[in-house]
Amino acid sequence: MDSNIVHNINYRELAQEVSAQKEISPKLSHKEIISNVLEQKGMPPMSSRPVVSAPSVQPINKNDDSVLPAYAKKSDPSIQNKIQHLISLTLEKGLKDGIDFAKKEDPFVIDAYHDSLSDVLIEEIKKRKLI
Repeated sequence: MDSNIVHNINYRELAQEVSAQKEISPKLSHKEIISNVLEQKGMPPMSSRPVVSAPSVQPINKNDDSVLPAYAKKSDPSIQNKIQHLISLTLEKGLKDGIDFAKKEDPFVIDAYHDSLSDVLIEEIKKRKLI
């Protein structure tokens, strides 16, 4: 994915939602909270496997799978590309459009997209010093 993507996401609003939920549930990690926020915005819930925090996320570029969770890095390259495309699409078009496109995918892709997007959003919010 291209690092020159113009993000069509209101990070300030997202950070406010994360901060508000953190006050209510201080034991939850930022990733768990962002995952909950994504579900509130229409993302299908994660499967029953536990949420695994990935190491720090680097900027996304076309030949870099660093945003993918470990289990997705072992998947078929076409699946990895699909997940990365969904992340790029979400950043370009916004959360609603990205989530709507992701809902059409199989559960594995949806889970990996959910994990990846959570990491990307948290890292971007932190980078912008909003939390």
